[in-house]
Amino acid sequence: MAHSSIVVLGGGQAAANAIKGIRSIDAKSPVSLVSEENYLPYERPPLSKKYILGTKTLDSCEFFPSDFYSGNDVALFLGSKVTNVDLATHRLEFEDRASLPFDKLVIATGSKNRRLQIRDLPDDAVLYLRNRDDAERIVEKAKASRHIVIIGGGFIGLELAASLTSIQKHITVIEASNRLMSRSIPTEISSLIGQKHEERGVEFRLDTKVVSGAVDNSRYSLELSDGSQLSCDMVIGGVGVEPNLDAMDNKLIEKENGIRTDEYGKTSVEGVYAAGDVANFWHPLYESFIRLESFKHAQNHGINSGKNAVGANLIYDDVPWMWSDQYDLNIQLSGIVSNYDECVSRGDSLVDGLIYFYLKKGTIKGACGVSVGPKIGRVIRASGMLSASKIVVDIDILKNPKSNLKELFPN
Repeated sequence: MAHSSIVVLGGGQAAANAIKGIRSIDAKSPVSLVSEENYLPYERPPLSKKYILGTKTLDSCEFFPSDFYSGNDVALFLGSKVTNVDLATHRLEFEDRASLPFDKLVIATGSKNRRLQIRDLPDDAVLYLRNRDDAERIVEKAKASRHIVIIGGGFIGLELAASLTSIQKHITVIEASNRLMSRSIPTEISSLIGQKHEERGVEFRLDTKVVSGAVDNSRYSLELSDGSQLSCDMVIGGVGVEPNLDAMDNKLIEKENGIRTDEYGKTSVEGVYAAGDVANFWHPLYESFIRLESFKHAQNHGINSGKNAVGANLIYDDVPWMWSDQYDLNIQLSGIVSNYDECVSRGDSLVDGLIYFYLKKGTIKGACGVSVGPKIGRVIRASGMLSASKIVVDIDILKNPKSNLKELFPN
């Protein structure tokens, strides 16, 4: 019996776990991993935290050791830049090698940084963090830098601010919005996080943009939209990401804010799946297409799509969950914080934890919390389970920090 050849395109969390999903069901089909990077798939979260702090090496970030791939008979094509995904002939075309045919394809190319366009400032003058090489460049340049400007007050910008402040760098964060992490964090929580950063010496310029810049003898001069000037030794951009659709200029596959898939990870092309950051997938729980950028989602969506590529028929309906660590603060989000009609808070301090629940028609749509250490984890996890079950909750139990959310589940 002939087995279908399967190619997994990508080098991150979703790609590695797609292979894990494939091999959990199918031990025989030829499987290839194609990645533009020269490294085995690795974790991204430590790049903005533990690697900057010097408490984790890049090699230790790999998801699986090399013998996972050799033991599972996976052909590795690392450092291989794909120039075209030909879905009509089912072939990957490369910059510098022969094309690679496939019967089935799992696209797990992730996301890429949005690039800043700053007048008079060369493109290569701004550093970004997305991969191992980026992290190494940031660490190396930071060694000779005292004052670092970070453009962007979202998760990546603030994680970098926390890590770089902890190694005695002076940090200024410039954010176009009037508050930090405005896309996904409640105002009350973002204010507390901002206060923690300011206590550590971080300076914020909110409602502000960089309008022009110059570099002279490794010193940067930045002109801001409020008319002020900033001098610094280093500039890092952290203004969000977009789905990585490079080489996907193909009208056969449906694209809108990423690659459209159904709840099984299937794209509009037979035998082609997408997983992780690049996939804009139908979520049955929320009855809408959503695209997520988180570690846990990339892992679980990768496994699910990998299994489905080899014959499973598993719906992906996980409740989203993500986290961020900044100094001693742990921030966690569960579900979707939008389209709600009521907001309920629980707790009133960072020490014990502060959590906001977002409800619609009495059921939890999402939750966001912050605490010193991961104290909020149990409540956030329970919130996700309640959300998935669509249980109408008792608001008094939800608000009371002494109550156990298990009380809200049917006996």
